[in-house]
Parts: sequence; C-alpha cells; structure tokens
Amino acid sequence: MKKQMFVMMVAIALVALFSTAASAGIADTARGDEISVARILDGVVTKGGGINLDSVAQTLKQDIVELGFDFYQTSGDGYNYYFTLPVIDGQYKGEFTGIVPGNYEVNVYAFDDNSNVIFDGHTSVSVSAGKTSVLEVWLELADLYNYQFAIDGLPGEYWDWGPLNVTVDNGGEYTAYYLGLDAQGRPIFSALLPFDFERGYITVQNTDGKWYSALLQFDFYAMYYGGGEPVYQPFINMADLGSVEVTIRFACDKPE
Repeated sequence: MKKQMFVMMVAIALVALFSTAASAGIADTARGDEISVARILDGVVTKGGGINLDSVAQTLKQDIVELGFDFYQTSGDGYNYYFTLPVIDGQYKGEFTGIVPGNYEVNVYAFDDNSNVIFDGHTSVSVSAGKTSVLEVWLELADLYNYQFAIDGLPGEYWDWGPLNVTVDNGGEYTAYYLGLDAQGRPIFSALLPFDFERGYITVQNTDGKWYSALLQFDFYAMYYGGGEPVYQPFINMADLGSVEVTIRFACDKPE
C-alpha cells in the first residue's frame, strides 16, 4: 500500500562556507547512529481497511515539534551533517550554515513530543560556495507508529523484559517489547506497527513456560485518543477462536 503524502514543503536556506565549522548550536560531526528510524517490516494490514491514512496524516501534522535533517555528501570528501529545526506555531522554515560545498542526499524526519518519527522524506541538494540553496521536502507518513497496549486476564506471570513477536492479519511480523507491569500487575507492551493496523496477535510466554497467542484488535485512533494510556483489551487466545467456511450458491441453479 502506498504511503500517504503529507502535503507540506519544508524550505531550508543553506549557506555554503569553505570552513567545516558549523554555526553556534548546530553540530557538524560525522553521522553515526544518532537517529534510529525503526523499519522492522514494510508490510501493511490488508483486512478491514477502516483506517484512512490521509486522515491520519492530517491528524498528526499538528503534533510535529521538531524536524531532523541528515545530510550525506555524495561528492568531495564525504562530509555528513545532522541539523535539527524546532517547529513553532506551524512554521517549518529555517537556515543552516557552515556546510562544505558539494552534492548531498538528505533524509528528513518529523518528530512528535515523544521523539517518535511520524513523518519522513528524502531529497537531494547541491550546495555552492557563497550561495544559498533552497531545499524543498515532501514529507510522507512514516511506515510505523508506536503502539502501547495491555492484555487483561493474560494467564500467569510475565518477565518485564525481552522481545516478542506480533503478527498482523496479512502475515507481516513485527517486534514488541515489555514496558513493565501496571498497578494491577498486567504486562504492558510496546510495538512499532503500521498506522493502519487493526488486528493481529502477540505471542508471549509466561514464567511457567506456557505460550499464548493473544488477539490484538485495536487501531491508531484507540491509541492516539487514549490520553497517553495503553490500549487495554481482554485476553482472547487465538487457539480458542472459531472459524466459518463460506459456501455460495445461487437460487437460480437450484434443482427443480
């Protein structure tokens, strides 16, 4: 499924200098792993179809508090830069200085106030000595969103550590983690899942070694409008679910 476009241009003025020093407050160090954009699997849910990604994008635009810019030089000596730009009153413009001339690939990330990447984009720019280049970026809704959920009635006790597996209805698999226990002793989980997630299951093992595959059935809006609380749902073991086999016949073909 195609990611939904965030129809917004980010204009950045880049002043090229021969010096490698960046202006005050902006680091010019080579990039390591300063930003972690998790992309566990680029799959999406195909069943249900109840989530409109355009609507999700419009909802999340108001939550952007900071933009991050990764510059990777593709010519010259391979300089790398990372800049940040605060978003204040919906303004996305700024100026970065102290950039060595050359051609750059640029990855752009939009963060919410929980440091989640909610939009991203990619572009390129050529920086020339003594001149100002204009960088325009189209941001798209990111592949994944940070969901937090808890399962009421999950049998047994559980460790508060370790990766887990979440499988969505189309067979895509993602990684979840324990966040700890709530006041009632229920384990809370966190997973990066597609924005249009609606149904799947998580595979867990309790301290007695018993495995369960618990049904997950919620969507982005349940998480987003949950007041910062995990999504709670009752434990339903996937092994206990029934099924329906469908046979279609036409009355006009019925024997006389």
